[in-house]
Amino acid sequence: MIKQLLLPFLFLAFSPIVQALSFQTPLEIHTQNHVHSFQVSIARTPQERYQGLRGYRGLMPYQGMLFLWPRKTRPNMEMLGVLFPLDILFLDDQGRILEVALNLQPLSSENFRPHQPISQVLELWGGTCAQLGIHVGNYVKWRP
Repeated sequence: MIKQLLLPFLFLAFSPIVQALSFQTPLEIHTQNHVHSFQVSIARTPQERYQGLRGYRGLMPYQGMLFLWPRKTRPNMEMLGVLFPLDILFLDDQGRILEVALNLQPLSSENFRPHQPISQVLELWGGTCAQLGIHVGNYVKWRP
């Protein structure tokens, strides 16, 4: 009985994190032959970057999360707490895709870190890059 009473409160405790994600920023990925349009949520603060997509149940098609840093860095990206597979794209200041980590498995303890400093990371549903032909050298464009 107590468990049944606590479950709604636990859900409410974590739901603001999930509900706070707003996929309203337009973003385009320019491949060799096509422009793919997405709607993304942006993580700018350390807290937003740490939270990322943790606890979120998934993404709709053509949604993602864009992580921004004020200066170039080599962030550790991890799948702990992420409940669905991801493709992670590491971007330079101009939005060029420098590295990709494809179809990362949910809840994995493995860390992914770019080989060179970057300023942006884009996370998409796992398998999106393969499906749409997105790879290193393509460009990501968005407006703040």
